[in-house]
Amino acid sequence: MQKNKTSSLKTRTNAFTACLVAAVLLCAAVLPCFAAPSGGDFCFTVATDTHVRPVSSFGDVSAIQNMPDETLYHHATNQGLMYYESEAILRSFLETFVASDSAFLLLCGDFSTGAEKQNHRIVAGILAEYEEKGGKPIFVINGNHDVAAVSTEKEMDIADFKEIYRQFGYDEAIAVDAESGSYTADLYGDYRLLAIDSCKHGTGTGLITKGVQKFIKEQAKKAKEDGKHLIAMMHHPLLKHFGLEPTTKVTGSTIGIFASQLASYGIKYVFNGHMHINDIAQKTTSGGLITNVMTEALITAPNSFRTVSVTPDSFAVATDYVRAVDTQDLAAGYTEEQLSLIEDDYPAFARGYFAASYHYWINRNLGDAGVVNGLLKLDPDSRLYGTLSDFMENIGRYVNLPLYANDTPEADTIGELGKRIGIAIPESGYTYVHEFLDDVVWDFYCGTSDPDGKSTELSLLLPAAKTVLFYAVNDMIASGKRLQLKDLLDLLQDRGVLSPFTNTAALANAAADAITLALVSPLFAGIVGDYSAPDDVTYTGEGYASQTQTQPIARILAMLKEFFERLFALLKSPSLVIG
Repeated sequence: MQKNKTSSLKTRTNAFTACLVAAVLLCAAVLPCFAAPSGGDFCFTVATDTHVRPVSSFGDVSAIQNMPDETLYHHATNQGLMYYESEAILRSFLETFVASDSAFLLLCGDFSTGAEKQNHRIVAGILAEYEEKGGKPIFVINGNHDVAAVSTEKEMDIADFKEIYRQFGYDEAIAVDAESGSYTADLYGDYRLLAIDSCKHGTGTGLITKGVQKFIKEQAKKAKEDGKHLIAMMHHPLLKHFGLEPTTKVTGSTIGIFASQLASYGIKYVFNGHMHINDIAQKTTSGGLITNVMTEALITAPNSFRTVSVTPDSFAVATDYVRAVDTQDLAAGYTEEQLSLIEDDYPAFARGYFAASYHYWINRNLGDAGVVNGLLKLDPDSRLYGTLSDFMENIGRYVNLPLYANDTPEADTIGELGKRIGIAIPESGYTYVHEFLDDVVWDFYCGTSDPDGKSTELSLLLPAAKTVLFYAVNDMIASGKRLQLKDLLDLLQDRGVLSPFTNTAALANAAADAITLALVSPLFAGIVGDYSAPDDVTYTGEGYASQTQTQPIARILAMLKEFFERLFALLKSPSLVIG
């Protein structure tokens, strides 16, 4: 009898074990394969604007001769974009993410250089490789470079995007907007992602459509019912970060009202890219406090990304960088000198690339009428376009002169030319204009812009700009093109760019003054002037356990305080005077 009982118990135990194993296997088949970290606190990673140009899409790097005089950076492109290293940069970054404590990764758009399906399939394949390797989910949202207005054999529309990147948010989504790339997905614990499609498809414009607004409202209601805190990401900026930043449009409303609505839904943090800079803006709206964390393009030195540490009481944003790349991930054609620097000191290689890139930008843009004509829309065969071309060619020639006197008897530096017309170029450690412009833009991208710390650059830029513009205009007058120049300046006046001109003998001086004040001064102020108070590199803000969203009196007082602080700052700011 005892034997039968034992046998029966063994049978029941085996049956129970079999059922348990079956249940485990069933759960493994049904549930996502990503294991969340233990504990109530967690961290996650944010990156954006990878702009990958896959190695397979271009040939030998040595054939790219944008700057033939450069040995290390002959392949430099505009805006510091490291297209030819982009795949290696992405892989290095993903290796860092896989090895980190981050629970998941948010990618805020612009995955390739355009909407080419083949390139995006390659990028999606790379993401899939590292998602599987790390066992941690990656969530995406489309950027303006990712989606064309309509699907073609080569280019993808938003439906194609959702299909190609389906395993990075869309497959595990709680809800997906049928008309856009927006969706929601659970992240960790009580947190849920709201991925917002902020693009007017086929253009670079930021646009929150009526349909997207409706989807957000519905998902905010559902999140509240489910007891979830919403963290948002989008490609375009939500708040104003600096003076020259284009505003994201909102159909039937304004971006300010939209930000207030997001705050009223309990959203405290919105992550974005698009502008290729590190900047954190914060605003107290009628709906509550909201913080917009903008991250620099991963493709641009110093190749930044963010790590966000979350507790119930705080969100701590830290900035980290790609510090090395595997040269095995690069295309063919790099020289031994290039490979040696990349292997020994990748950050130094990337920094040098950035400087070369802005030298290339100056050479390519300041002497090119076609760049400016993107704004003016002149007929390339017209006389006025010819005048513009002559004028831009003059600017390009003068802006590349050395800043300071040399041993030659000719007046062939900006300083010597400025002295002739009573403009002094302050002493500095720079030799060329592109060197101090590079320093300014570098700080701007990194998030370390500091107007007070850039007094040397400001003191150089304005008199150097006026000198260059004076001689560019004067050469036009001396060559008998005074009337054509006047027509060009009148056109700029009609477009609202410049103030009215009088046809006086001092036209060159007046034009140089007006162009400098109208274009150069605001440009510089818009770059070095940080629009908002929070530190852009390291920042700690309140967590979702904070109740500031439910305290209307505190919100009103904070809004008034912010208004008067900005008003006083404006009143105290010195006017820019050109000598």
